[in-house]
Amino acid sequence: TVPLSVSTATHYVLPFDTQPVNSQNFGTSIGIAPPGGAAVTATLTFRDENGNVLGSGPLYLGAGGHDAFDIVQQFPALNVNGQTGSIDIEATGPVSVVGFLFNNTAHSFTSLIASEE
Repeated sequence: TVPLSVSTATHYVLPFDTQPVNSQNFGTSIGIAPPGGAAVTATLTFRDENGNVLGSGPLYLGAGGHDAFDIVQQFPALNVNGQTGSIDIEATGPVSVVGFLFNNTAHSFTSLIASEE
């Protein structure tokens, strides 16, 4: 079990995988929320295994709000031939983050640890 990170951190790194491996289709989803009462903007930067930027974009979280999504649905450019790498999450205020790796063929999943940076 991986707990939702609850801290005052504003920068996390989370692994991701969208590659088909041995006929198994993998996908990564994340959940993010500001634990305090203030609105937060988070910038998500996706990097491949060599550190090259694949794409980035902002995520606006209202006071008391949250968001959760499949990264390929939110950032379709990551689905080109499948990708593995990391997501840099930098926020304007504290956020809590959790990640999930889904095996869409076997209908199973596991949680991913978001490392504070």
